[in-house]
Amino acid sequence: MNVPCPNCDNTLIAPPEVVGCKVKCTLCEHVFIAPSPVNDLNDDTFSSWLEEDYEETVREEVAFHEEHEKKLLDMKSLKKDSKTDADSKSTKKRYIKFKSTSTASTKAPPQSTSLLENTNIDDIEITVIDEEAERKKRRDARFKKHQLRQQQPVHSSRIPEKCLNQICIWANLKTDESVREYLIDTDITPAESGSAGIIFTNHRLIYRKYHHNGHISFDDADATINAKLDTGSYTLSLFKGSTRSRMVRLSSENLDQLKALLKSTSIKLKIKSS
Repeated sequence: MNVPCPNCDNTLIAPPEVVGCKVKCTLCEHVFIAPSPVNDLNDDTFSSWLEEDYEETVREEVAFHEEHEKKLLDMKSLKKDSKTDADSKSTKKRYIKFKSTSTASTKAPPQSTSLLENTNIDDIEITVIDEEAERKKRRDARFKKHQLRQQQPVHSSRIPEKCLNQICIWANLKTDESVREYLIDTDITPAESGSAGIIFTNHRLIYRKYHHNGHISFDDADATINAKLDTGSYTLSLFKGSTRSRMVRLSSENLDQLKALLKSTSIKLKIKSS
């Protein structure tokens, strides 16, 4: 006999001896007293109930699958923007086969409405692009490139490129340091230009001749350069405290230029004609 649950739509199948006894619903676990069976139902009424029950179940399943399919298509439309045209063209029409529904009097258990229950989450790729973050990223990149261009040293255009390359080998220039002036040593040939002499950067004076090399900060008030005339050119020496260091040899024209360049610094220059 069929025992309907008063709490839900579930129908239990039990022997006639269960009438008047406590029974427990297998779906909602509700406990109730099994009522007496209804005998005034004819076969036509019972068959019509079965038919209506079956049609309602089919309609529910069709509606659920259509809603499920619609949500999947909406999710895949977001995915389409991040894929190539070839991927978008390969989308195939999906066919859903419905399982055959039994004509038994008991209803099928309600199906889950979870969208991801029958969907493999690994097969779904959703890319959400934050346009504001992308614009900020591009602005930061342009600003960084602009800063790098500003930080790059700008050397004097009066110095030939070949000479400048030689200077950069031994001068150990800092990142923000640029060569402003170059005074060539008289003991080297024009072809060797850049290998010895004095250079002025935006921070200091740097000198080199063979193994004699060093640098003087522009604000070093203890540094004194002595220039002594010797056979038409001047031999330069650096005095700092009790220390004397040999520097380079300059022509008269380059010595005059050195004198003019040192006026804006704390470095002293003493010239001896004999």
